[in-house]
Amino acid sequence: MHITVLSVSLALVIGIVVPIVVAALVRRGDAARGKTFPVPDAVTGVLFEVRTRRWQRVLLRVIGYVMAIVGAFMTFIGAVVGFTDPDEALPFGFWIAAVLILAFGVWLVMMASALGRTRLQVWEDRLLARRGFRAERLVLLSDIARLTPYASQYGGIVAKGADGGKLFISDGLELNHDLLADHLRTRLPQVWAASFPGDARAAQR
Repeated sequence: MHITVLSVSLALVIGIVVPIVVAALVRRGDAARGKTFPVPDAVTGVLFEVRTRRWQRVLLRVIGYVMAIVGAFMTFIGAVVGFTDPDEALPFGFWIAAVLILAFGVWLVMMASALGRTRLQVWEDRLLARRGFRAERLVLLSDIARLTPYASQYGGIVAKGADGGKLFISDGLELNHDLLADHLRTRLPQVWAASFPGDARAAQR
């Protein structure tokens, strides 16, 4: 009982502390490099690009590969033991664990690929949004009727149309998210003020 309570408490502490530490380190790194504004692309006219950070994708991919290999190895061992000595076959719970570990590892690798595709290309009056494996979507700034905070550990912005549908999402941990927030606040002052009446920079946190 005490071990269970301790494990749950430790998991809760880690779940709270890790996002805070990661966000602080990211902001510190960004501040050390200085707030730079990317040079607009002379050919496409793109002002800047909001995208996931490379270490996020690498970390997910590495963990995914490790878990997939472990799950596959467990499955292989279980098959060998069951084939060579049916009387000593491993319990059903072992097989469930092996399959779950393998499946979760594959899912993490796919998530890393989805993060690599996720980005927002920003022009003066429009954005090209691509999230995960979904198709690209062109969003005019004039289509944005409302902005809401993104419910994640790191905050962010969710842009919605007049019908309430999501147009795009920007996570607060993504590279150049602060530039996007500045851009929306400047280009859509009325929408921004109506969406964040108490704090004009709320979505940048």
